[in-house]
Amino acid sequence: MFNPKWGAPPPGGDHNKGTAIEVASWVFTSIAFITVILRLYGRLRLTRNPGWDDFWIVLSMIFNLTYTIMIVVAVNAGNGRHLYYLNLSQTTSAIKWNSIAYIPGIMSFSVPKVGVAVLLMRLLNPSRMQQYIMYSLSYACIVISALSAVLLWQQCDPSAGLWNPALKPVCWSPSILVNYSIFGGAFSAFTDFYLAAYPCFVLSKLNMSRRKKTSLTAVLSLGFIAGGIAISRCTRITTLYDRTDYTYATTDLHLWTSIEGSFIIIAANLPTLQPIFLIVVSRSLGGSNNACSNEKQKGSAYKLSSIVVEGRSGMRSGDRRGPKDQFGFHTEDLVRDNDSVDRILPHHCIEKTFDIRFEHESSDGYGQVSERNSVHEHIKPKSHGAYRNGFDAV
Repeated sequence: MFNPKWGAPPPGGDHNKGTAIEVASWVFTSIAFITVILRLYGRLRLTRNPGWDDFWIVLSMIFNLTYTIMIVVAVNAGNGRHLYYLNLSQTTSAIKWNSIAYIPGIMSFSVPKVGVAVLLMRLLNPSRMQQYIMYSLSYACIVISALSAVLLWQQCDPSAGLWNPALKPVCWSPSILVNYSIFGGAFSAFTDFYLAAYPCFVLSKLNMSRRKKTSLTAVLSLGFIAGGIAISRCTRITTLYDRTDYTYATTDLHLWTSIEGSFIIIAANLPTLQPIFLIVVSRSLGGSNNACSNEKQKGSAYKLSSIVVEGRSGMRSGDRRGPKDQFGFHTEDLVRDNDSVDRILPHHCIEKTFDIRFEHESSDGYGQVSERNSVHEHIKPKSHGAYRNGFDAV
């Protein structure tokens, strides 16, 4: 399949892009891996509220990490260098690992879309039609990517002829794989755009402060950037046509594939890191007075206090629920489930709440102010259930 035309050496000499690919891939993969660890810590240890979106993101991270490792193996074999400077053994090994890496590579940016869709359903409670659309788009991306892998491995008979021309394989025209891959990349970009546009539309209809709306929109619309990366990757797919310098020409395609997969995972994790940010802010502002240390402090907790002022009609006339987080939310806004609070307190921590109410006995009487203090020990976090609204699932 690959029959380099030995002639004049390529311009630039024995230039090696492999090091740049390795560094960039490991940087983005490492960031994605860290955000996955933080996500799991928040879901499993703090909110005790894991979901299927976590499963899909972990699976995506496995594909992403596998792809990065295989690319490193391919680079060590000669990928990133001109075929002109590689011997037959290096050429065969580099293209072989290149082809094997194709499968986890395309799955690394297809699978996390399902996780994003599930997360949006937990956060925004979309209609049944919107759920159907998001599920259809995200699962279709996986199917399209899987078919792309099938085309890659079936385009030559035998399949090993992809990297071993000595087998004299019979191969299809490379335009079949290239055109289909461009279609798959365009569909992936469209799905990213849709999953980013939907929360923007929903948030624009909600009655909340501009600060909340802006911060949430920024976090939930990172899919627009992912879609842009997908388009950039599509422009590199035509390098698959280059059979005379395959190991060098396709390096940019591998780089953007790695970046796309890692970025989607990072973007999917950021909305779930709210409890982590809350703890960091709480400790930086209040020190040890606001958080339970593992062994030394059993009598304090992350602040979840509320002060409610009510008039005769029972309507809330003022609301102070403690410090807001970096998104402009109060703690209870982010962890309330069906009008109860799924607390992010560690076990056996003490929470103190204050309720202040004004009661009017008559139109010309004096208001009576009462203060009620209550101390609660949280032995067991509330079990998670179906989420009815918004940002409880984070």
